[in-house]
Amino acid sequence: MMCQAHGRDTLQRVARQCATYSEVVAVDVLAPAQTPSSRWTVEIVVEGKSVPPRVLAAVAVADVTLDVGASGTRGEPMHAVVVGHLG
Repeated sequence: MMCQAHGRDTLQRVARQCATYSEVVAVDVLAPAQTPSSRWTVEIVVEGKSVPPRVLAAVAVADVTLDVGASGTRGEPMHAVVVGHLG
């Protein structure tokens, strides 16, 4: 199991990196007490027709579990939430 400080630092690094991408609308790192999963979580909100490969790569390099939820209507940009979990 990953130490709490290391998990937090890893997800904060992912958040900082993704926040520099133009497709990213919002990024937030949530402590275990703030999530139903009780794990460190990074939420990355992107707009576009798909999740940009560089966002997926940033999450993959951090070796986190990835969940992607998307919403939007036909002809509108996709609004995806990429959630990475540690622990």
